Amino acid sequence: MNCQTQDMLEAAAVQRRRINLTYKRTNGQTAAHEAVVVLDVYTEGGEEYMSINDNGRICHIATALVTAFRAPDSLTPVIAFP
Repeated sequence: MNCQTQDMLEAAAVQRRRINLTYKRTNGQTAAHEAVVVLDVYTEGGEEYMSINDNGRICHIATALVTAFRAPDSLTPVIAFP
């Protein structure tokens, strides 16, 4: 994930923006979450992760597995990848 994309995730976390998120699970299957709140973007063991709140369930996802995300609002900055 490039720096600009990482910055968008961090902006989403700071602003508590909801995003629609798609990523590859470790088993290779695609997973999707709608209208999740990004809580944090952090580094652990040299890997970048994000924590999200999916209707009260906290999930931790490696940012390298993220294939797409978009904030379904019209706020600035626009949060979207790719």
